[in-house]
Amino acid sequence: MNACNSHKVITIINNNIQSISTMSVFTPLSGSLGGSLIGFSAVSLLLGNGDIMGCSGIVASIFIHPKATICSATSGSERWKVVFLAVFLLTSKLIMKANKDMDVNSTQEELPPALLSDLGYCIAGLLVGFGTRLGNGCTSGHGICGLARRSKRSFAAVITFMSTAILTATIPWSPKKWLSITSSSGNDNDDNQDDSVLDSLESFYPTASSILVSNILIIGSFILLLLTFVLPSIDRVFDKKKVTLAEEGEESRGHEQTQGQEQEQSREEEREQSSSQQESNQYYPRKAPVAALSAATFSAGLYVSGMIKPHKIHNFLDLKLIPQGAWDATLIVVMGCGLFISGLGYHFVKGHNTFKNDDVLDCPLIQKSTSITKTNNQNAKFNIPTNTKIDRQLIFGSAVFGVGWGLGSLCVGTALFLAANGYQQVLISWWPCMIIGSFLGEKAKKYI
Repeated sequence: MNACNSHKVITIINNNIQSISTMSVFTPLSGSLGGSLIGFSAVSLLLGNGDIMGCSGIVASIFIHPKATICSATSGSERWKVVFLAVFLLTSKLIMKANKDMDVNSTQEELPPALLSDLGYCIAGLLVGFGTRLGNGCTSGHGICGLARRSKRSFAAVITFMSTAILTATIPWSPKKWLSITSSSGNDNDDNQDDSVLDSLESFYPTASSILVSNILIIGSFILLLLTFVLPSIDRVFDKKKVTLAEEGEESRGHEQTQGQEQEQSREEEREQSSSQQESNQYYPRKAPVAALSAATFSAGLYVSGMIKPHKIHNFLDLKLIPQGAWDATLIVVMGCGLFISGLGYHFVKGHNTFKNDDVLDCPLIQKSTSITKTNNQNAKFNIPTNTKIDRQLIFGSAVFGVGWGLGSLCVGTALFLAANGYQQVLISWWPCMIIGSFLGEKAKKYI
């Protein structure tokens, strides 16, 4: 242990690990501004594209159903998710580059609150992935968007995951001891404690290699973005060839009249489907800029509000900090402002306005006054969930998500921001397990 790092660790320990919480000051102004930006991000995506800004759903769609989201010619209304992911990652990187205060060397003392081990972050990511997939949402999808449209399912989900997250962060349950690097009882003379804290610092914050990995991921996301323009075109070419070959084969064989009528009907359906695909793909160039705006605003909102700092989330969830005067209510302000702005957006969506409004929209702004809308294409609508059933999947999934969130103090948006900037344990431990958890959550829907 070199002298500089040793002095830094000893200083932290001498102040007691619990004093980390006092660094998380209640910041209502930045919280309200950041929350408003997050709300605007949700509104722009809703009114512009007709889509929901559910961060966990966006990520899960790309990894769990890549062909349906990226490659298929029928996915014209889904490929915006790749734009959202790529622009969010790039914006997060640029924000940190532009702000000297968030440089790794100046924030070494701003420790992650739980000081989780690699195993701890793996389990936290696994639970978040499983829970958000099974429960169909997280803090953005259910919290910012769902509550804004007065969804009963989202209300039940938010109550559930907030409760389990607070219980997980507040109650000193035994598994947290072996998932954490340190406990909250610092010891001035404990060299092992010094080494544990230093190891935690070194394994959590970015290194040159982890930053390189994050840069490769950002570049990869933009390569994937380019493929969203190329692969569907190839898919459509093959589809047209299949239709042509089928027609030629039918003519050469000469079926009976009844069979010919059936095949003609089948070909007509294929032509209609091909036409629908073309109409669907007309949306993508229009959806892409709106998705990019939403992603950039969302990233900026997380940064301004301070929600990229795990300790601020932890210091809201951990109610033991209230008597110490260190409890941080910033998350309430962020959620409240985000909900308010998002709610204003739903006021302009037909069927979701709270009071009479002559300016309500029948379809998203990018689809107004187009030939697609005039033909009543099924894509010309708001993609707002209509399910109102509060079932076991929703409650159990939300509960599991809350445990993972309370354990690691990382929701999907926060983790995505930190991964874009090379935070090691988030990038290497949390995210791979989150993706695995999402796959497991998708499979579990058949049994729960």
